[in-house]
Amino acid sequence: MHAHCSSDAGARPELAERWANLIAHREVVVRTVARLAGDLADAEDCVHEAMARLVRRTDLDPQRVRALLIRAAVHIAIDERRRSNRERTAVERLAADADREVVPDGTLIARAEVAEVTAAIQALPPRERDVLMLRLTKGHTVEEVAALLGVKRKTVEGAHSRGRQRLRFRLKRQV
Repeated sequence: MHAHCSSDAGARPELAERWANLIAHREVVVRTVARLAGDLADAEDCVHEAMARLVRRTDLDPQRVRALLIRAAVHIAIDERRRSNRERTAVERLAADADREVVPDGTLIARAEVAEVTAAIQALPPRERDVLMLRLTKGHTVEEVAALLGVKRKTVEGAHSRGRQRLRFRLKRQV
């Protein structure tokens, strides 16, 4: 048990006295913290939390209660503001990435770009489309694609080259 905590049932009068000391400074502390928190309700929450923490301390000096309460409530308000900022930043990041997609290699690309590339691939002749899909998305080697499609290695190389060239033309960029 911590030295500043009380668990003795006989300490009720002392507990009531500690509450009275804290409550006497509540309004001043709320106004002080409200300037930092920006909202009266948030300030009251921070002060209440600080009071709940401090009332358990048996070593409260009545001469320093106000300063201690202000300090504790300000620190709680700062922690709340930081937490709120972290949450807001995370939400903003998620919103910014909402139109993005993670592809197998872990790269983020825009969904519109995915749709554009998908449409360009679908427009390819069947053999070129099959070769590109097996090579690019499945990672198969030329030999593996040739075996899967039942064609010669040179046929796969030619289809791969022509498919990439057509995609470059359609997308007007390097694939």
